[in-house]
Amino acid sequence: YTLKHFGRYMLKRPVRIEPPFILFIFIMIAWTFAMHHWKGWGKPYLFALKTLVLNISYLAPFFGVKWISLIFWTLAIEFQFYIFCGLAFRLMCNKPLLRYLLMVLMLAAGEVIPDALLTLPDHYAYFGIGFMAFLFATDQCKRNEYLLVRVLLLGWLLWKGPVVTVPVVVFTLLVPSLL
Repeated sequence: YTLKHFGRYMLKRPVRIEPPFILFIFIMIAWTFAMHHWKGWGKPYLFALKTLVLNISYLAPFFGVKWISLIFWTLAIEFQFYIFCGLAFRLMCNKPLLRYLLMVLMLAAGEVIPDALLTLPDHYAYFGIGFMAFLFATDQCKRNEYLLVRVLLLGWLLWKGPVVTVPVVVFTLLVPSLL
């Protein structure tokens, strides 16, 4: 992969995640309408075109629009991760100093960007752990480097993140180490 493949790489991402996402949105709209129309349950919940477009483009929180289904914020983070990887992947694989500079910048950006926007930097420690696991599994970093960065990112999560995620992260960190 090189940066010249970015356009092709980014075109492949929506093909994988958009069809089920859009289908679910339309099923949800139809279900909500039907329940109100036939059963009288809830309020009629027909979505404005702006809401629909901003949800499908993952831009809802940036324009103060609510998610049609709150769980979709995770797809927005995933899409941001695709963009970040498409732009920075080679640099982070080939240049360790740049890798750690980008990690620090992403973590710092997560402290500055409002949490309500639900951005990749605010969740970057999880992705950093996964990226380091990838580098280790593909022999692109040494075991000591891998362990040190994992411990530092886990420390970051313990200091910053919600406590409920810590067992998941610890499990994720321990299992590959035992293999």
